[in-house]
Amino acid sequence: MQLASKAQDMTPGETSSQFFRLAAAVFEVIDDGIVVTDAENAIIAVNPAFERVTGYAAGEVIGRNPRILSSGRHTPAFYAEMWETLLTTGRWHGEVWNRRKSGELYVQRLTLSVIRGRDGRIVNHVGVFNDITEAKQLAETASYRAHHDVLTGLPNRILFADRLTQALAMALRENRRLALLFVDLDGFKEINDQFGHVTGDCVLEAVAARMLQSVRDSDTVSRFGGDEFVILLPDIRQTSDAQVAAEKVLIALTEPIDLDCGPVTIGASIGIAVFPANGTTAEALLRNADAAMYAAKRGGKNRYVFGAH
Repeated sequence: MQLASKAQDMTPGETSSQFFRLAAAVFEVIDDGIVVTDAENAIIAVNPAFERVTGYAAGEVIGRNPRILSSGRHTPAFYAEMWETLLTTGRWHGEVWNRRKSGELYVQRLTLSVIRGRDGRIVNHVGVFNDITEAKQLAETASYRAHHDVLTGLPNRILFADRLTQALAMALRENRRLALLFVDLDGFKEINDQFGHVTGDCVLEAVAARMLQSVRDSDTVSRFGGDEFVILLPDIRQTSDAQVAAEKVLIALTEPIDLDCGPVTIGASIGIAVFPANGTTAEALLRNADAAMYAAKRGGKNRYVFGAH
């Protein structure tokens, strides 16, 4: 109320002068980066926050096009859509990857606005942004940890369930087969008991790496916990393809694993469930693959068994 009263006592010239002084002060102290360009999109002003984030001093960018900050990560179509929205609505808001003077990439949340004169022509473009790189990295790290096994880096149950759901939907839609390989290590408890959990963890990491090398890029190797792994083969032409995959895994695990304590040998029992022969839902396939794995254990271990029809 006091400020409003003071403004009422000022002349229009005094009010305008105070406003511009205030705007200039805000421009200098605000934490968001600000860049102003002319109608031809040449930079005419930047604030200190812009300099801090980009690494460019004002004198290095005045007169230049903001494309000097381009990261190269966005397609021409991305920028075309940005400009179409900006010129049509007068405003664009989104995330943009740019490059600092040092060459480091960063991501910013950017708002672009158009300033027009009384005749409707564009006078300026104004960009206001903040650096969200750290927040985005923290979010990505949290998401990764929520969906991957900490020890092996493999997808965990949550991510595996999502991929299996998608694979089943595609298999139903396109009349394809898929298979699950439920893998349980043979003799892992003995290794843990004899050499300790640190050695056990090293074995699990080595096993995970060998499994990944044994399957296709389109397949998913997941650690379900302990010494249990499940492999998703999302597109197989025939049931024998699952058999071939299981044999490759068993062969990969026969080579001794070299550790500080000496070479360690591990085996595996594998249960195989094929869609749709062994189930048409994720639950049924996992249940049948798990039961087949136990059948492989009872049959002498270091082998694979197909699920019951």
